[in-house]
Amino acid sequence: MPVSKKKSVVKLKDVASDAEVSIATVSLALRNHPSIPQPTRRRVLEAQKRLGYVPIRKRTPSVRHHSPDNAGPRIKSILFCVVNFPVRKIEYADFIEGVMRACQERDIRLEIQSIQKSDSLPASHSAAIAEGGNILTGDLDKATVDRFVELNPRTIILGNYRFPHVHSVELDVFGMGETVAERLVADGHRNVVHLQRNPKSFYERQFLMGLLDGLAVHKIPSPHLLQIANLFESVTAKTGEILNMRPQVTVVTSAIPNVSQACLTEMRHQQPDKSRPTPVFYTTNMISEERSAPTLQIIDAGLQRCGWLAVDRLCQLHANTPPFPFASIIPAVGWREIEED
Repeated sequence: MPVSKKKSVVKLKDVASDAEVSIATVSLALRNHPSIPQPTRRRVLEAQKRLGYVPIRKRTPSVRHHSPDNAGPRIKSILFCVVNFPVRKIEYADFIEGVMRACQERDIRLEIQSIQKSDSLPASHSAAIAEGGNILTGDLDKATVDRFVELNPRTIILGNYRFPHVHSVELDVFGMGETVAERLVADGHRNVVHLQRNPKSFYERQFLMGLLDGLAVHKIPSPHLLQIANLFESVTAKTGEILNMRPQVTVVTSAIPNVSQACLTEMRHQQPDKSRPTPVFYTTNMISEERSAPTLQIIDAGLQRCGWLAVDRLCQLHANTPPFPFASIIPAVGWREIEED
């Protein structure tokens, strides 16, 4: 009697190959992301239907979520702190939304605070810290991190900060740069300008490295690098410089959304007669509301997933004996589907 073979699972890369696009493009198209042109999305959906691909999040939801029965000891509360920045700062909206969603799934009480210094944490919060865990983001320094770890070793850092013996959930910033490069190539751009706000920033440096590597793979010339010292005089000057470049610039990239938006606004001001096409701007999504226009393309940075993973990691820490003798780094990839082996 012949042995029946297990039917192989269609993966995201199979759909990408069939539709002749990148894996990142397929992932975005399946989520109906506004940055994907409709013809490309239709091609991806046709390939999905033809191959019978089912997204992993619908196929095996138990892999991504921890129910109260398998999440280890029950977490009753979590303290989410934004340090040295107001909690209403729009860049943290997606972080907070992801944390809130994960807490609601697990029936965990969430307290959100904005603090200026580690010693300004009210004593009334000590109980909440002791029974649950801490999630930190913002402008973090070693003294603040050490203070929270002292109060509770179950402390998670949310963002691209690395401290010894502290668990972190990080953005895959290099990967986002690669994804932007894939989009530029797919859209036929060659003359690229990249705007930098702070060359010393880990986030911006990693993004640029990914962008350069992605362009180099397709033999696209390296972008012109322009530094934006501030969002007023510098943007005005750099915009004029971009408009006067030869050959004409077709695309501008930046890891910082407000830099792109400010430069695009100034470009429309300096070129009101539309005598020449306005370059397309590609930036990452650091705000909760996804907005896209023909001249502004936004790539999802996966900040909600970062917040969700932070709570998920705290649940795992409760299931073990803290503190762990190492710092675990969890890359949060929002724009790329995670494939099973």
